Amino acid sequence: MEQPYPDAPGHLISESLMQVVPTFIILFTSLAIISGECGRQERQRMFNRFSSEVVVQGEEESRHDAQDQSRLLKPRRTFPLSLLRCLGAMGQIALYTYLALYKIADDDNNSQPGKGGSDPSLRAAETLNQQVLSSGSSNSRSNLLPKDLDDHWPFWLPMMHGLLWAYAALLSFVALAHPRRSSPYKIITHLDIIYLATAIMGVLHFVQHDFTRDVDEWSMDDKVIAVSTLLSISMGALTLATKPLVPPQPVKGPGRVSKGVISPESRSSLYSRIAFTWLHPVLIKAFKQPLQERDLWAMDKDLKIKTVFEDFLEYR
Repeated sequence: MEQPYPDAPGHLISESLMQVVPTFIILFTSLAIISGECGRQERQRMFNRFSSEVVVQGEEESRHDAQDQSRLLKPRRTFPLSLLRCLGAMGQIALYTYLALYKIADDDNNSQPGKGGSDPSLRAAETLNQQVLSSGSSNSRSNLLPKDLDDHWPFWLPMMHGLLWAYAALLSFVALAHPRRSSPYKIITHLDIIYLATAIMGVLHFVQHDFTRDVDEWSMDDKVIAVSTLLSISMGALTLATKPLVPPQPVKGPGRVSKGVISPESRSSLYSRIAFTWLHPVLIKAFKQPLQERDLWAMDKDLKIKTVFEDFLEYR
């Protein structure tokens, strides 16, 4: 049978990019942030081990962090919300698993002679496509949806979204099991980004595919995406609604920089060094008032003139 709409590759590419690209962007960005935080903490531990000045600072920071965590982060308040996040991610995985099984069964039915697909909307769309091709109407052709993507790769939708929600489920279980340890890695922020991105992609899907159609004309992909979008919107709204119940995290950076505190540049992440985010507390203070010597961090031992000059005399 002749493929419908061979001259509509642009719509096909936009349909695939609309679902695939955000998935990979979310995954790789989230993994990069988590790996960067792991590297930052590892560098901080190594720096505290070999620098006597930072050892004192590290002990003070660990004591303050323990006080802040016991005072600000209460797992009893965050446990119900973390449990709901886990259930929401598992529900999304169940949705796209059902869609994959449905596509497998539908593909088996289509491969058997004398049997058509089990989705009436797909059969109606195929019949309508054949009518447009036979009539040669170019105006109505732009209003119909190509099915080439499902023909070439019918499992792209459940695979991409299943991978994304499996990652979201992993983050949800980590946040549920270790709420205090997961706080520096911004796991809740990653989950909120996933909810927001999937909700936006679901809304764009129905805007592009004429959401004013009757529900009986929806394909199984449309139905699953609709339920998934509603779940994502519900989880995002639940996060916003329960935000006042979750205690705020401590603000990074001391209010007054003491003389014995080493500059955070030595233990900052790669992004922080590129964007100079470690310098923001000093810049904010300099914007408010002239800086004094006590407002600056102590210089790293390896950067002091005495140490550098001794190295110069040794290796010249």
